[in-house]
Amino acid sequence: MYGNLSYTYKDIASIDQLKVWQKILGKYVFLGEKICNPCRADKNPNCYLREYNGVILLTDFARPEYNKYTCLHAIADINHCDLNKAATIAINNFDVILPSFKSIEEKVTKEIKKAEITFEEKKWSTEDIIYWKKLRGIDIEELEQDGVFSVKRFTINKRLYEADSFCYAYTFPSGNIKLYQPYRKSDKWISNTGVDDVWSLGKETDVCVITKAYKDAKEINTLTGLKTYAFMNEAVIPNSISFNNYSKSFILYDNDDTGKRGAGKLSTEIQNSYIRFVPETLGKDIDNVVVNQGLEYSKQLLNRLLT
Repeated sequence: MYGNLSYTYKDIASIDQLKVWQKILGKYVFLGEKICNPCRADKNPNCYLREYNGVILLTDFARPEYNKYTCLHAIADINHCDLNKAATIAINNFDVILPSFKSIEEKVTKEIKKAEITFEEKKWSTEDIIYWKKLRGIDIEELEQDGVFSVKRFTINKRLYEADSFCYAYTFPSGNIKLYQPYRKSDKWISNTGVDDVWSLGKETDVCVITKAYKDAKEINTLTGLKTYAFMNEAVIPNSISFNNYSKSFILYDNDDTGKRGAGKLSTEIQNSYIRFVPETLGKDIDNVVVNQGLEYSKQLLNRLLT
């Protein structure tokens, strides 16, 4: 049924599999939480997701033939297609990058149900102020102007969850929300955002910087004064902004494999673009440098990188 694969299981281990599973299931779930099998008529939540050698697998005691299903196996089963077609669906609808994937077929237009996310705002704590102001030089007033709020609890499709003590909501003009719990090992990001939800910080300048997270974008804009953008992740390219109007566009993504692939892909889409990375000895991104080396050191580093 599945055919010869055009990607590897190492590729699957490299993507945010839990996020893909959550979109397949149409709700927010944790590893080990009881769920229904999305591949069969199952009204009893007696299955669960488990991790094995970096791959998240479905476990179904009633139907063991499903027990080695990855998220791509589930997509293939639901859509009655082979695994390569399933990879195309994942790439086009879930912002997935599979480095070894050899060819992408026509875009699949199947509608994916978007999660409904709400949150209850909480008062900024002393710990929040340390996290943002003391470590990163970002005032609470600036956060709120940028649509960032501290979160007490949140709902996913009307199901209530208590937030971690550090949990922040990034809100967008579209009404979409991205929740960030920085100290969680899993489920750090919870989002219903789309490709055109973009952080756009600062006044227009002749040169711009493109990065991959709000913290990095805010730090870069504050320290350089350059117009700075950040996308939802390093795999997406928004359709709503023309970067070819800038004399230079600097791409400053993480210096890991995902960041390097994403930067390379983005640079082919933008004229006069220049890829830059933070030296690996200083961390993976500019936020690491700001926290560990301080604002002045980071400013000098950015002045060297963005020339």
